[in-house]
Amino acid sequence: MSDWKSRLGLLWKLSRLRMTIFSAVTYAVFFSMGLKRREGGSGEEDEGKIFAISDFFFGWIFVLLCQLTAHFLGEYYDFKSDSLNRHASPFTGGSRVLMSGQIQLRECKVLGWICFLLALFIAFGRFRTDLIPIAISMVVLASQYSAPPFLMNHNALGEINVSILTNVILPIFAACLASNQPLSSFFSESIDPRLILGIIPAAFIKFSLFLVLNLADKRSDWIADKITIPVKLGDRNTCRLHLITSVLACLSSLFVYYRFKSPLFLSLLVFFSCIPTVWISTKLNSKNRPYHLTLLVFRSLQMSPLPILVIYFEYFFTEIFKRGIFTLFDPHFIVRILPILPFLSNTLFGKSPPPFLFKSEDKMEKSLEKDRIIIVGGGIGGIILAISFQKLGIPFVLLESKEEGEKDDGADLALWPSSVKILRELGIDHDLLGKYSYPVNKVHMTKLNPEGNHAEGEDIMRIVDMEEVVKKTGEEFRLVSRRELMDSLYHLQKSCSVSSNLIVFGAKVLNVSEHSDCASVTVEERGTCFREINGRVIVGADGIHSTCRKYISAQYSSTSKDLIRYSGEVCYRGVSHVSEKHRDQLSLLFLENERRKEGVMTIFYGEGIRASWGLINRNKSRGFWWIKVKSSNSNPTEQEKKETISKWPHPFPLLYHSTDPSQLYVHAISDRVPTNKWCSERVALVGDAAHPITPNMGQGANMAIEDSFVLSILIREHYFVHAKDGHQEAFYEYVSNRYPHTRKVADESYQQSKVGQWTHPFLVSLRELILRKMPNSFFLNKLKKTNLWSSEEWIQRFRNLAKDE
Repeated sequence: MSDWKSRLGLLWKLSRLRMTIFSAVTYAVFFSMGLKRREGGSGEEDEGKIFAISDFFFGWIFVLLCQLTAHFLGEYYDFKSDSLNRHASPFTGGSRVLMSGQIQLRECKVLGWICFLLALFIAFGRFRTDLIPIAISMVVLASQYSAPPFLMNHNALGEINVSILTNVILPIFAACLASNQPLSSFFSESIDPRLILGIIPAAFIKFSLFLVLNLADKRSDWIADKITIPVKLGDRNTCRLHLITSVLACLSSLFVYYRFKSPLFLSLLVFFSCIPTVWISTKLNSKNRPYHLTLLVFRSLQMSPLPILVIYFEYFFTEIFKRGIFTLFDPHFIVRILPILPFLSNTLFGKSPPPFLFKSEDKMEKSLEKDRIIIVGGGIGGIILAISFQKLGIPFVLLESKEEGEKDDGADLALWPSSVKILRELGIDHDLLGKYSYPVNKVHMTKLNPEGNHAEGEDIMRIVDMEEVVKKTGEEFRLVSRRELMDSLYHLQKSCSVSSNLIVFGAKVLNVSEHSDCASVTVEERGTCFREINGRVIVGADGIHSTCRKYISAQYSSTSKDLIRYSGEVCYRGVSHVSEKHRDQLSLLFLENERRKEGVMTIFYGEGIRASWGLINRNKSRGFWWIKVKSSNSNPTEQEKKETISKWPHPFPLLYHSTDPSQLYVHAISDRVPTNKWCSERVALVGDAAHPITPNMGQGANMAIEDSFVLSILIREHYFVHAKDGHQEAFYEYVSNRYPHTRKVADESYQQSKVGQWTHPFLVSLRELILRKMPNSFFLNKLKKTNLWSSEEWIQRFRNLAKDE
């Protein structure tokens, strides 16, 4: 017997019946309004005496079943989000019953569909034919709040769904059920102004309520890929939307008075009943908006029924006044006031929320093992994270697969003004941005001559003024050697190193896992020993073949779709040593090119081929070259490479054969289809791990620097203040701020890759025509819009945080 009692208690909690009392009150008041239109009555004084009580109860049960359908299916389909919610309350984060395992997920789903079928059975068995379509729409909307195929609350439509269902369709259904007239005639004749007054303001208020409810669950919803309006818009815009809808609720009550001639006194009561929701908006939109919204959720739930309650009590007191005190003993009157009793009981005698829900959260202590961040990958993004964390006082361990002292692979890369400013802020060696980098003032987009390319006879299709592109940023567009950049970054990291922070070399990450209170990686060190390293979160900076990305893709069940995409090109590139003193053939080639085109980067376009070469630093000691060749084979054999190189125009064969083999790189150009799934509960991605792109915009290293800098700031702002899920808020803001820019760059870069591979004579001619004739202002504006990202605000935030350390 005790087991059954326990199970019934769990089912009661799972059903969340307390949340159904608001709809019951709405149903009762609008059912009473519909009685005025019932044929066979003798007017308002006789309303309420001439309906079948069974009709009222079956309608009430139908409404209850619709809500239970939404609740049970919501518990099932929102299980992942609810289980990730670290700040669940009696009002948000689900009932928590399924997390205990005492009721199985499948049972909850079955209960939802049973309620769905029972509601349909009542609709077809008890309601008039003209009411069946509106009853079906209620059942369908209730089920589709969380269930497939529409998953409305997972696609930023849940707030609209519940507002329309409970405050538009439900009132119309209740009024039509009470009236014995056809539904069509109900709308063709004049409508009771109180009906409109009870629908419009209350719908706005309900929408505002669910904005608050979903805002409280935003972090766990986002991690679970449940896209509500707060997830879609973010905190600031959601709070603004809440204010707008709250004000509209107030104004709509006055509009109904003006347009539909509702009673002035009642309109004013409804107006003032909406004011508390505006007060909640002021709290949400203040600078001191609380991180946890439990108290505001509680207040919103208290205040959202007020417009309906005002109409409810006005209506029934008016009925008592007209028909006399004996109305209280009329069974038809009594059954219509029954739905208010659970609401009054819950309001007057229900338990208050536990006080601990409203206490401020304890801050975290900076203990090494518990709170450190695990950085996977010691490339550009990883080392920028390490430097930023050190300056912001965030403990970390960095795992790098290369051995200490092993040179980093890579040839040339570009630095846009945003990353240059970030490097300066972090304290990079001045020489790197001085003599070891090469500022580009102009880019010549030149037609490739198959017979060879010489500065005197180049066919320049367009000159891009890079000084104009970056003029307002205060920095130059630069080229730099990857090795020089990495050496400078590691030197900077060592100079500001803290003893508790570790860089582990020769550590290959094999596996990533998450737990309720930590994250861990399994590491193979130097191919001999294995160990597990724990931390609070993991940041994957491990490139296009990221182990961390594979883990996140598996969490979103998108592994089969998240594949590396070969662009159709193979890139041959290298870095050459240049000497003004010895003046060998290769050095003379670079120096003569620089004499003729100082500060110019030339990009050659041919049939299925693009190339560039020139100096990479100011002191004229290094040169770069690259050539991208269209190829159906992403992994060419040595023989295929020789055949390809033999077809190159001058001077690229000479550049290839004169380059030290250790500085030669041949690789397929690949990316992935852009996605904003960069984070799971405790794992985040930066750089190529998050958004690998084709190297056509000079943005790969640049975006890795930006990503790491932004993420480090956001982690510092939330990491230690909010122990349970502060990192999730940091992850959310990181993706919200970075994804739009990186997506824009990735799409443009991929498009340029495909255009650059054109080989058909007509398409090649079309490309040349576009490059020659496109208006310069349009071309430069597009270049700015795609590539420039403002780092000033983030640098100021970094400075403010660093002062506290």
